[in-house]
Amino acid sequence: MAKAPVQVFGFPYGQLDPELVARPDLKLYYLGGKTVLNMAPRAGGGLDRRPGLAFDAELADAAAGARLEEFEGDSGAYLIVFTNLKVHVFAGGVKTWEGATPYTAAQLEDLDWAQGEDTMILFHPDHEPRKLVRQGADDNWAVSTLAFKNPPSHQFGVDTTGSATPSAKSGSVTVTSSATDFASADVGWTVDLGSGHGTITAKASSASVTVNLVDDLKDTTAVPAGDWVIQEPAWSTARGWPGCGTFHEDRLFIAGAKSRKRTVWGSRSGYYFDFKWTDEALDDEAVEVTLLDKRANHVRRLYSAQKLFALTTGGPFVFVESPITPGNFFAKRQGEIGASKIRPAELDGVVVYVSDGADGAHMSVFELVPNDLADAYTLNDVAEFAASLVRRPVDLAARRGTDRNSAAYLFVINEDGTAGVLHSRRSQKVTAWTLWQTAGQMLSTAVVGNTCYCLVKRTIAGATRYFIEHFDADHLGDCSKRLTAGAPQTVWSGLGHLEGHEVHVVADGAAAGRFVVTGGAVTLPEPASVVEVGLPFSWKVETMPIEAQLQDGTLVGKNARLYRAVVKVMDTSEMWVEGQLQVFRRFGAAHFDAPAPRFTGEVPVRLLGRGRSRTVTVEGHGMSPATILSITAFVAD
Repeated sequence: MAKAPVQVFGFPYGQLDPELVARPDLKLYYLGGKTVLNMAPRAGGGLDRRPGLAFDAELADAAAGARLEEFEGDSGAYLIVFTNLKVHVFAGGVKTWEGATPYTAAQLEDLDWAQGEDTMILFHPDHEPRKLVRQGADDNWAVSTLAFKNPPSHQFGVDTTGSATPSAKSGSVTVTSSATDFASADVGWTVDLGSGHGTITAKASSASVTVNLVDDLKDTTAVPAGDWVIQEPAWSTARGWPGCGTFHEDRLFIAGAKSRKRTVWGSRSGYYFDFKWTDEALDDEAVEVTLLDKRANHVRRLYSAQKLFALTTGGPFVFVESPITPGNFFAKRQGEIGASKIRPAELDGVVVYVSDGADGAHMSVFELVPNDLADAYTLNDVAEFAASLVRRPVDLAARRGTDRNSAAYLFVINEDGTAGVLHSRRSQKVTAWTLWQTAGQMLSTAVVGNTCYCLVKRTIAGATRYFIEHFDADHLGDCSKRLTAGAPQTVWSGLGHLEGHEVHVVADGAAAGRFVVTGGAVTLPEPASVVEVGLPFSWKVETMPIEAQLQDGTLVGKNARLYRAVVKVMDTSEMWVEGQLQVFRRFGAAHFDAPAPRFTGEVPVRLLGRGRSRTVTVEGHGMSPATILSITAFVAD
């Protein structure tokens, strides 16, 4: 009988795509798992049970739909939640303010924003831009319409049919057409006479208007028909409004307008709401470019990083020159993978976005990595080896590394309520995906400061509820609360959000059992000083099928015997290995009434049975900590 040990080191690549079970020739085969559920890869190798979800607040308004976003102002970071016709502000998980907005739940998917200092600019193609402003206190905010100065214009109508004669070369002049070219024109529209342009301030008739000139004209000679144009505002109730924006290099950039979907505009430098331009095209004047080529290139989102990025339906574009001026405002396409409406993020130093799922195309996460070529980026699918974990995403957020785990995190909320979580350590060229799920559905996410918040839909005692929760490494359960008392006690209140539901309780570090919340409280059989009350979740780690190289060949296709496994763990209370419960006990009077110990070391397990493509499965349930450092399997043919 030929024997050979096979070791799966630490799962640094997380969960791999099911299609890779047939590729044991790949190096990453033994560095990933068939299943990695509710676990987080460690920077030094191995997997930690994921953080629990701490309860913050209930938000009944989210039933119709909601979006979460961060607001980072001069006085701190806040969670902003948009619901049907409302906006809610949370500080430290506590709701401090709510106000009215014009955005229905159905319109939230198209909502975008640009944020700077204590102001958030709100964009939606069906609504005039608005601003959300913090007014000096956490409970004092305001939403108001945003007025732009010198908004850009565009010729939507037909060419002029008459000649135009100005009454003077500068200032406020009368422009007279030999035809009725001004019949549809209105105050605020632009007249461009070729050698200069201005804004209509009054309309006398369909053939005569008063224009305030921005540029001085060369003379007052009549301009022939077709050589001058009448332009209306690019953004209006009739033409639609901008759909997205961002601040970059001391300008406000705007795009995605309903009637100008390919165009990107930039404000004057230092004057974020002024889009004035002149024929001189001075460096600090407003800028404009239209992304025209063979693709539609409808701008979905703008993103400011080391460069300005435009994520379009035709692929990502980058504005390569810096600082941006009217003379160098152009963009280069970086690929043809179109972007979805989900807001992009910056992960581990690069911009990431979710691809478009139009016509049933698989949606994935792509990164834009600067390469050695000047002004060029490489477009990579970061979920290439874990495509099954990206399930038609609906939201995205990124988080920096922490003291406990130095990896950068990308949270991808899937349509089915799960989260595909990417752990990135670019310096080590490691991208590890895992699947996180909870007893409910995660609907939206945002990282505030460095804390990941989620909107979670749950069924509590038969009723559908909506909660704001955040991932917290100090919590073992979901929708949970940690409560403390000065003196040990048995009755613990403040649990109204779980009324009538069965919960798990950890008391003074030990599992206290299951209880039903009654009257917003649970009563324990023994007093405790510190408790956590919440919903349990299960975790699971399964190796890829073991395909060892034996002395007389390989295990591929053979009916092999998996006779032993060794699981190396750290600070683990209990787990199941191939269905066998492993409990770590200590004996002696010194350990009476103490919490269950956490074991660090190797756990050998004898296994029985034969089969093809055998795996080793380790899993846990309840609210117990666990860290799996490695799994070693021993097989024989």
